[in-house]
Amino acid sequence: MAVDFTARVRPVAGAEPTAWAWDFDCDGTADSVEPDGVTRVFETAGVHYPRLSVTDEQGNTGQAIARVEVEPVIGLSLSDDAFDPRSLRGRSRRAPTMRDNTSYERELRPVHP
Repeated sequence: MAVDFTARVRPVAGAEPTAWAWDFDCDGTADSVEPDGVTRVFETAGVHYPRLSVTDEQGNTGQAIARVEVEPVIGLSLSDDAFDPRSLRGRSRRAPTMRDNTSYERELRPVHP
């Protein structure tokens, strides 16, 4: 899932921000130093906590943490020869395969009651 991030920073006591550090995988290393228009693709399902650290011209640092929840997507893939078009009953010659992938034309999402 692709998520766009934008930093909205208010200067404190007139000190303008001078450095941005986005840490998307919580490893303590900046994954991006761009102030705005940062896009991150989260490839695994679950809850992610990206962090933004901003430093101003006086050396003060502020941090913000976001919560991003990525739901699992189950793809159903049918091979071209899964069903025999000559059969009026539509017998399946091969069972459809289930894969954990989001690149299918049709996606099934779990329905929560």
